[in-house]
Amino acid sequence: MSGAILFIIALFWISTAIGVGYDARKHGGSFVKWFLIVGVTGIFGLMWYSIAHNRSPQPRTDTDRTLLVSSEVVDVETKEKTVVQLSVPTDSTTFAIEQFELKCRKSGYQPTEKPNIEVQ
Repeated sequence: MSGAILFIIALFWISTAIGVGYDARKHGGSFVKWFLIVGVTGIFGLMWYSIAHNRSPQPRTDTDRTLLVSSEVVDVETKEKTVVQLSVPTDSTTFAIEQFELKCRKSGYQPTEKPNIEVQ
């Protein structure tokens, strides 16, 4: 009886670590890093990931401008070129470029040139 309970707990623990790893990879993080953290620390690693993942990294200022970031990109699979644009409500050009690059990665694109930034 206690062996079955331990097996269920271990199965849940490993499944959680795998799930967190996949979610981290989906959001641009490291699968291995978060799998190991949650696998070793259990619920504490899950809480750490939840806090780190839900933290709002978007820097805002009193002026709250919107920056339009655009660049020519190439589809990683088809090698087809296109232009991608992203509006980011921030004053930070660095943050706007990071968000643009994250969107490109998630969409399967690779920028071919430095992104252009315009204030909207």
